[in-house]
Amino acid sequence: MGKLPFVASTMKLKLWLKLHKINKAGKAPLSLRVTIQGKRAELSADLRLFPDEWDQLSEKILPTRRSQAVVDKDNDLLEEFKADARQARQALIKQERTASNVVRELRGESPAAAAKYCLLAATNQILATHYATANQCTLQPFRRAAALLRQWHGNGPLSAFAFTEEKRDEFAHWLLRRVAPSSARTYLSALTAMWNRSKAWPHTNRTFHPFAGLRLPRHRGRPRTVLTKEQLRTLQEAPLSPQHSLARDVYMSCFYLHGSRISVVMQLRWQDVNFAMGYVCYQAMKGGPRKEVPISTELRTILQRYYTAQARPSELVFPLLPAAFFSLSPAERHVQNRAANVRILRRLYTLCKQLGLPEHVHPHTARHTMAVLTVEANKGDIRAAQHVLGHSTYRQTERYVRPMMPKGVESAASVVYDSIMRPPVTFPAQDSALRGASCKQAQIEEMGRVIQFPIPTSWNIQQGGQLQ
Repeated sequence: MGKLPFVASTMKLKLWLKLHKINKAGKAPLSLRVTIQGKRAELSADLRLFPDEWDQLSEKILPTRRSQAVVDKDNDLLEEFKADARQARQALIKQERTASNVVRELRGESPAAAAKYCLLAATNQILATHYATANQCTLQPFRRAAALLRQWHGNGPLSAFAFTEEKRDEFAHWLLRRVAPSSARTYLSALTAMWNRSKAWPHTNRTFHPFAGLRLPRHRGRPRTVLTKEQLRTLQEAPLSPQHSLARDVYMSCFYLHGSRISVVMQLRWQDVNFAMGYVCYQAMKGGPRKEVPISTELRTILQRYYTAQARPSELVFPLLPAAFFSLSPAERHVQNRAANVRILRRLYTLCKQLGLPEHVHPHTARHTMAVLTVEANKGDIRAAQHVLGHSTYRQTERYVRPMMPKGVESAASVVYDSIMRPPVTFPAQDSALRGASCKQAQIEEMGRVIQFPIPTSWNIQQGGQLQ
């Protein structure tokens, strides 16, 4: 008997809601059933829905509980899920096109999928295509995270399927022995963002968190320092050396320019300063609108120390960055900014130690100081500080202010307690003519508590606290 001819396999895909596996919240898991030549295999869609949210005939999610935009996004992900299954079938040779092999290909369990979904290759690809043109402050930790992962694993391929929870924990513990806990969190978040953007996890179409549930030790940093008005005056009026004076002037300029960031102040040019009109016009945020700040008397004094008649409009106000700073590449600008920031930080530390001020003062604390003083001057109005600092929401400003105003919170609560427990003392109507007379403090014990109020000298006080 001769060999039977090969029959091309046809694949059927079906999304169905497993109602027999409803959890306590009333949601059931959604699964993809792959059928080839009567053989079935299933793969979770990583999505749970209420029964009234799913239409089995059209295999679509209904907008019964969520908005139409969210539902459309999930339906598009399900269509991509089916497309990935078809692509996985095409990647197999004809003799291996079975339902179980297609599911194994989607999960990344096959050797071809392991090579395709290599985590190291995914990080290199997404760094070169997406993050290469990103801001240097973002690109630097992402590159560092990829380098640490490569140093831990070696040069061989690292498939997404092989990166199990045990491997995850092993990498996290290895990372904690080399960097601080705060840096470890940054690097793990960077790896998660790169893997999700490059779709390195073949077994899910949704955002995946490979390090979810991983407990890292908390990093207790130094408390944020806010200078008081008296400390600001001490810092502003102290006679200093030229190097310390430059650091002090940059710090105070950050404060007087509505709490601007030091990177903005260091990049100020004379073309941004208009002494005639009395304002400084600059770009306070990346990609944001230009901001005009009136030149106060103190700020004018600082700027005039560095102004010369030979100064060109394109020159920098403070001599911290190189003259050709704006012609450098973004990476070189980032390096120069960081170096200048470190120099200012070290000089401020030495300066504050000499003047008896808090030692944990860095350039960004001028922004925190401006936030707290603005809230105090506006009777606790956080939105006033929000507009001064240029925050998009008041919640950002609240993070600046809340840990730094414990005394303000206590005084606000004490006012409420005083209004309840200590009612105001009223004077008799016939003594209105005596209220303008000289008063003296007297204490009268009434119902077991002592209250204080001014009493005219013409009143006679008998023993026992009774009035005549």
